[in-house]
Amino acid sequence: RMNYFLVKTKEEHIHDNGKAQSVAVEYLVDAMSVTEAEARITAHLGSVVNFEVTSASKSKIHEVVEK
Repeated sequence: RMNYFLVKTKEEHIHDNGKAQSVAVEYLVDAMSVTEAEARITAHLGSVVNFEVTSASKSKIHEVVEK
């Protein structure tokens, strides 16, 4: 059974007009620890967007059912 973590970030998104906007985004990450969840988000977003992890906590989600 996997553990799920809710990782919240603050990301800078650039609009078509060139204006930057700070946006709060949440990710559900399967990981064994908070540290691993943060590392996965960092690897996932690292070169794509300017971001900051604002929090990471164990989720109460029991299971993700996929198609």
